[in-house]
This record gives sequence, structure tokens and C-alpha cells, in this order.
Amino acid sequence: MSNNAPYQAMIILGGPTGVGITVTTRFLMIDLSDNTNWPHSATDKIILMGIRYNVMVRTASKAWVVALTLVKENDGTDGSVDVVDGFFTILNSIPTSENVWMPPGLDLNLLDDDTVENAVTNFSIDNNAVYKNDATFDSPAGGSKTISPGDLLLECTEAEDEGTLVGTVSVLYRTE
Repeated sequence: MSNNAPYQAMIILGGPTGVGITVTTRFLMIDLSDNTNWPHSATDKIILMGIRYNVMVRTASKAWVVALTLVKENDGTDGSVDVVDGFFTILNSIPTSENVWMPPGLDLNLLDDDTVENAVTNFSIDNNAVYKNDATFDSPAGGSKTISPGDLLLECTEAEDEGTLVGTVSVLYRTE
């Protein structure tokens, strides 16, 4: 049964004068199985309605890759993710915004063979210990949470050393 109410999850990376992040960092954007700390009720799949990137690299000539990934599988040793959408920024302290709207919604369906149906890219990160099932990631629900298949992550990766990334990334979604 479809839940038609849209929900929003947002990660704040610090404002123009805030701390921001200076090293590669991952966040748990949506915990699909947790309908206590996230407002959704259904827990079978995430349906992305839109993404808003509003980021800036505070240090000139430094680069970051900001990407949304979906956890495909994980165990006590490692895990794998598919990149759903990505954004590259290197604009010498100029704020960069991008809106990606996906009406009527992009179903991020986790299939039986651990692939993500409808991933926007064909890029995967497989068998990486960063994604094992006891790894914890900061989340908008507060504190650190463990990840599991079907969860949506925000990954902020330094492409060049010593830059500071600030801004917000938000997603509008429903669950089914």
C-alpha cells in the first residue's frame, strides 16, 4: 500500500561561517526500517520525489563529490551500495545549488539479487568494510545509527585535500 504523504530528510553540513566538514564523511539520510525516528510508515522501499543540493566549498580550488547511495547488502565483514545520484562541486567558495525533481517518484527498489532497481547511475561500491552492518553513521534523527539494506546514505567525499564543505542536502520522499 502506498503512503502518498511526502517526507523530507535534511543533512546540515554547517553554514557559511559554520564548522562544516573537512574529511570524507557519510550520513544515514533515511533509515527505511525505522519508522519511529523517521516519519514514514511503510518500510518496503523508498520512493525519491526530489533532491536539493545547496553546498559550497569554503576553500578555493578544492573539490568534493556529494552523492546519495542506497545500501544493497551488508554483513559483519563488509557491505555494498549503489550510487543513486551524485553532484560534484569545485567552485572556489561560490554557493552551488541543484534541484533534481522526479515526479511521480523514483522507486529505489532493492531486488533479490542485491541490485537497486532504477538507480540513476550504474556505479556501485562493493565489498567495502565502511558499510558493514555494525558501522554507525550520524543521522538527522540524532546520534549515530547502524545501517541496513534499503537505507539511503549521503556521502561527502573529498576529491582534493584540505577543503571545507558546508551547506545542506535534502530529499523529498515517500515509502511503500
